[in-house]
Amino acid sequence: MPTTTRDKSGFTLASHQSQALCLGTLGISGLLWPIAVWGFNSPLRFLAGWAAAGGGVWLLMKARERWRLHGLEEGVFVEEPSGLGQVIDPAEIETARTNISQGVWENAQYQRLRKMVEEPEPDGARRNRTGWGVITSAHVDGDQLVSYVIRTVDGYLATKGRKTVKLKELEELLTSVGSGSRWEIDADSGEDRIVGKLIMDMFPKAIAPEPPSSGAIDEVDAIRRHAKARWLLGVDGAGREVSYGLTEGFPHVLVVGGTGGGKSVWARTMIETFRVQGFTCFVASGKQTDFAALNGVPGISMVADGREETAVMVRTVRKEMDRRYAEEAKLMLAGNPPVFDYAPLLVVLDEYGSTAMEMHSAYKDPEAFMKDMDFILRKGRECKVHVALLSQTLRKTGDANIPGSWQANLTLTVSLGEPESQTLLSDAFTPETRDAARSIGATVKGKAGRGLIAERMTGRVVEFQSYYGWSPGYTSLDPAAAEKYRAPSPEVREVWERWVPVSDSVTALKPRLGIKAEGPEWAEGDLVDTIANTPVIALTDASGNDIPKNAKYDPRSAEWIGTRADSDFAGIGFDAS
Repeated sequence: MPTTTRDKSGFTLASHQSQALCLGTLGISGLLWPIAVWGFNSPLRFLAGWAAAGGGVWLLMKARERWRLHGLEEGVFVEEPSGLGQVIDPAEIETARTNISQGVWENAQYQRLRKMVEEPEPDGARRNRTGWGVITSAHVDGDQLVSYVIRTVDGYLATKGRKTVKLKELEELLTSVGSGSRWEIDADSGEDRIVGKLIMDMFPKAIAPEPPSSGAIDEVDAIRRHAKARWLLGVDGAGREVSYGLTEGFPHVLVVGGTGGGKSVWARTMIETFRVQGFTCFVASGKQTDFAALNGVPGISMVADGREETAVMVRTVRKEMDRRYAEEAKLMLAGNPPVFDYAPLLVVLDEYGSTAMEMHSAYKDPEAFMKDMDFILRKGRECKVHVALLSQTLRKTGDANIPGSWQANLTLTVSLGEPESQTLLSDAFTPETRDAARSIGATVKGKAGRGLIAERMTGRVVEFQSYYGWSPGYTSLDPAAAEKYRAPSPEVREVWERWVPVSDSVTALKPRLGIKAEGPEWAEGDLVDTIANTPVIALTDASGNDIPKNAKYDPRSAEWIGTRADSDFAGIGFDAS
């Protein structure tokens, strides 16, 4: 005998079947009240009995309605008194037709939609006399259907499964519209209504963020600006800025994007927007060329290349956080409230997937690096440390996956370009955002800088055009510069011209850091015992000038003490000697 579990979720959240049984029981009880008070010589009891009976009738009507919805949920064909099945009233269909103009009626897309919605479809072992709804309103622009409203059969959208299937069918029916457009379809189960609206592609091909009036002048200014700092991502189809406050529940961001999606351009733009606000930036990438020009730029403390330098950089940020929390603990022990008045830090970790796989393949115990990252993501918000984690793709399992414990703090997922299937299946996208991300992702494919944002907390998915901002060493106002360095439009160039003086005015609030390696063999050491715990050392003084004696600790210097022996590979050529 199958085991059943009694529904304890409360009336509102209970199944339609449970609600019907509950309301029916109460309704019958109400009908019995006049019998219960029969024979009592009391007008008050008489009135109460018949009032209860009236309430019983009302409850039974509600119970019948809930049982009908239960029938729909179970796939049961609901019979009406006529025995013809549940249908749209023909009179309602005729009334709706009067609202459809001749131009709309002759539109091919409208006719495809009408055939799907209004013509009979199989329903169990029988067929309805009409379809599952009627189009009550529709509009076209030229040959393009741009909006419609469908009135469905009562309760037709009550089941989540049927609702999901129908919305997907409607979306796929009209996907062959103009390039860059997509349908936004909303269903209201309570009103038995579906509204479809074509969203036209109104995005700019390129746009730059507006510069601040000035750069941060000191740590006090940087701390003040941090309170209003935002991830400036780009603009939506209506030209509205898409941004998220670091102190408004979005301390860190996860960014995915394949080759050509604009991930590196986005990262450099983001670094610059935070650098001028007084953030000290720590940047790591599997491809040094993506950020090499930032080495030596004021406000950039480290540009790490490769797994060893990345491990040192991440451990350095972790140690700085430990220091900040230790200072706050001393304040609390002295009877003072914690203040966390520290200049903000930005950690940009590009090519996370390949970096994680390298860590696992090169070291016996890669967990030291993973634990450092976990600590930064969990505890960084309070002490003003923020992370942008970037990867070409994400996996649900394996060395390159994003651990579940990290996801709670990566409340914002950004995809530049169409997210890959395995990325959509990863924990970066929640069940609430996955379908919308897949749909929008198909429309942004092949469009430079176009992407989508999935909000983990709200389940909202937003399409946007990412900013193409000024970045020292990677952008140029010189008309003779290579095309990839020049502004993509006159409008972007005009904004860049206003960025340059602000960018050039930035002074470093922290020194550029080197790695105090002991020799070329340093890179061959163990991650835990040697590499991650290698000290860092200042390469610049308070005025931003290089400290010559420390040049040997600069991985980008010709004097770098950690330089390995040169390869004897002479390159690909015809000389076989």
